[in-house]
Amino acid sequence: MAIRDAKAGNSTLPALGASPLAVAVCAALLFFSMPIACDAGSQASAGGSPKLRLYAAASLTQSLEAVLAQQQAFEHVRLVSAASSTLARQLEAGAPPGVYISASPDWMGRLTQRGRLQTDTRKALLGNRLLLVRPTDVRRVSIDALPEIDGPGLASRIRQHLSDSGRLCLADPDHVPAGVYARTTLLRSGLWAGLRERILPGADARRTVWYLARGACDLGIVYQTDLPGISKSNAPGSDSSRFAPRAAESSIAPVGLIDTALHDAIVYEIAIVRGAPPAARELYDFLFSPGAQRVFQSFGFVDIHR
Repeated sequence: MAIRDAKAGNSTLPALGASPLAVAVCAALLFFSMPIACDAGSQASAGGSPKLRLYAAASLTQSLEAVLAQQQAFEHVRLVSAASSTLARQLEAGAPPGVYISASPDWMGRLTQRGRLQTDTRKALLGNRLLLVRPTDVRRVSIDALPEIDGPGLASRIRQHLSDSGRLCLADPDHVPAGVYARTTLLRSGLWAGLRERILPGADARRTVWYLARGACDLGIVYQTDLPGISKSNAPGSDSSRFAPRAAESSIAPVGLIDTALHDAIVYEIAIVRGAPPAARELYDFLFSPGAQRVFQSFGFVDIHR
């Protein structure tokens, strides 16, 4: 069971002509109307054994649900999904220990400094890429055929697709890793100063996709894994590395893959939280297994262990 950081049914959006203050207020209201990333359920599973919590960046939710479904032994695992920053703060505040996966080494480092992690278990698990995306009528698009967008290319596409009153959707660039990587991309491209007042921030990467699907922005920068159906051709069950959006994202298409030189490497780190039950180690090891890694790759995550 996954506790998500956003509900697709929420329809509160600022008007396209709203001021930056209105955008910020609406974003805050959306954030605080969402369920917080904590386990509101019982402390034990139906069989009486303690629930093991897996705290994971929101961008991992669907892939982890698929990974956990592979092993009946992990039926007791409770998946707690939210922005990496939200999860780190909850663990700092004393949330029940378990396994933590962060989309940013910074938040993992913060918990390490505060003595909340078994430091010898802190390791890189997965990688990801950034996509420039836009609302559009979509057909299946080959991810392998997408162009690599460098700084000048990004500026050109923003000029092409961003209207005079349009907005650029990012995850919150002050706290959420996806937004931090996107802001770094814009800074290195020399575009941040001219665009910062036109940003519509999402509480996490998935909320950014939700905004885009509802036409709140002309463009967005998201993880490639935030558009369902993106997969690599070497993953089992993939269809020649194609993008096939599901219902909620059916009006979003990728414009191009953002050059990795424009931001720090996107690495998901994993660690066991101090005080976690013994089952945490079994789950931790399983997530590095070839079977689990193949599932992650089928959702578009990058294998960083080759």
